[in-house]
Amino acid sequence: MELSQKSTMVVFELIQRAIHMFTVTCTNFLEKNYNNLYLKISTGADLIRVVRLLLDNYQIILKKTPALEYKHKALFHRILEARHRWAHQHKFDLESSYRVLDDIQILMTLLNDQNADEVKKMKYAVVCKLADYIRKNVPPSDLFSPIKTTPKKIAYREILVVDTPSPINNKRKMEPSPEIHVNKK
Repeated sequence: MELSQKSTMVVFELIQRAIHMFTVTCTNFLEKNYNNLYLKISTGADLIRVVRLLLDNYQIILKKTPALEYKHKALFHRILEARHRWAHQHKFDLESSYRVLDDIQILMTLLNDQNADEVKKMKYAVVCKLADYIRKNVPPSDLFSPIKTTPKKIAYREILVVDTPSPINNKRKMEPSPEIHVNKK
């Protein structure tokens, strides 16, 4: 979705604030729970260094932090990728901005940071911008029109029999459903 220059700057600033807050959250988490890892971080380290340290020691962190699971590791990677796009001035559309803020909020909540609510408000601001964009640029007929589909012709070999006879009731015959079109060659 193409945004106006003003909207793009607002979204860019929201991402910037969220990334900074997430960096502080991760740094505080390491300082509080893993002092030996925290000592490896220089003062004022950026998100890349902090998250890389978390990812390199993820197995240790998983054992001591019950809220985190292995599946959350992907969220750290997605946030790193978003930080890279942000740092290199790539455009963020509203949908990807929402995803980044959602990932940051999930991890901040899991790391017990009280600023997760502020990121949640940023997410709502992005949703409001998205709703404004849709309201101004998408005609109502496009929003609520039914999707028109035509039945696909299926080769005879691709027909799956949905209704199988049960061993108890042998009287039923196997027949393809009426929606399936058989293409005999």
